[in-house]
Amino acid sequence: MAIPVIMPRQGQSVETCIISQWLKKKGETVKKGDILFTYETDKAAFEEEAPADGVLLEIFFADGDEVPVLTNVAVIGNAGEKTDEFLPLGEKPADATEIQTNAEKEVKSGIYEEVPEVIQAIRTGKIKISPRAKNLAEKLGVPVDNVPGSGPEGRIIERDIEAYAKSGGKLTSMA
Repeated sequence: MAIPVIMPRQGQSVETCIISQWLKKKGETVKKGDILFTYETDKAAFEEEAPADGVLLEIFFADGDEVPVLTNVAVIGNAGEKTDEFLPLGEKPADATEIQTNAEKEVKSGIYEEVPEVIQAIRTGKIKISPRAKNLAEKLGVPVDNVPGSGPEGRIIERDIEAYAKSGGKLTSMA
């Protein structure tokens, strides 16, 4: 019998979480306790374990997606089982290629679209950055005031720091 993997609630005030990275792929066999994906809130980063043994039948959200808590993010079950009853918010599942393509588009477009919000945050001294991104920035020596955020409301997330570091520090037209 297929079972959903639900985005957990991490505290009373947390309404959404951002999926940082999927560690398992659709179609992979997983064991109870395997880490499926990492996610973060405003204050901390977490790992989500597989609630049961089986095959990862469906993944509903991509890396970087902001997901409401208590929403189905994936389904584990036996190969060939239907997953339609677990669709979150009436959406249709995306195939792995579509998820990757969408994530790449969001990174490319999000970085440039959020620049004005980041500039405003810098001017007011309120840079929005996830704890995981902040730790990575400190580790890599990345100046966060130069990194445009692609997360909700222009928040800097881990993939923004990684992209900035890989590009040699030139992600904006101002750099």
